[in-house]
Formats: sequence, structure tokens, C-alpha cells
Amino acid sequence: MSKASGTPCPQTRRRALKRQTWRRRSCPAWFIATRAPRWRAFWLFLITIPFWTNLLIRTFAINQIIRTEGLLNTILLKLGFISAPLNLIYTDTAVFIGMT
Repeated sequence: MSKASGTPCPQTRRRALKRQTWRRRSCPAWFIATRAPRWRAFWLFLITIPFWTNLLIRTFAINQIIRTEGLLNTILLKLGFISAPLNLIYTDTAVFIGMT
């Protein structure tokens, strides 16, 4: 800042403008909006793939844990808390576990 006027120096303004431009251009919505209309759906698809991957991996892991021969039933059987496997999968409890 200039001591006399209290206004930012030209270098500071330039740096701020560069940061603002970078932040705006790094936004996925801006990126998709600036593509040709025929390619927007394709880019939207590519950007959402990581979110699907996370959902699929988490769903598969929960399925492996709560199935009849899964980790939870195996541990409970070996510790002697239950005598037969619990049917946890495809129940309201399984839906609740999967959603949280």
C-alpha cells in the first residue's frame, strides 16, 4: 500500500487480479460453461466420475461387511455373541447404515 494515499500498489492489484482469474477459471461450472454446447454433457460426465467411484466403493465395502458371510457376522460368530449368522443385508438397518 502506498503510505500517502492508502491505495494498493499496481503489483498488488495485478497479483489480486491473477488470483481472481485463476480461481474463477478453476471452477468446474465455469469450465463446463465455456465449452462448446455439444461437449458440455461429456465434460459434466467426466467431472462427476470421481463422485460415482466414491459411492460405488463405499457401497461395495458396506455390502462386504454386513452380508451373511461378511466381516461383521464372522467376528460376532467367532466371539460367541451369536450362534447363527444375522441376516442384515436387504433390511431397513442396512439401508440406514448405507446412507450414513
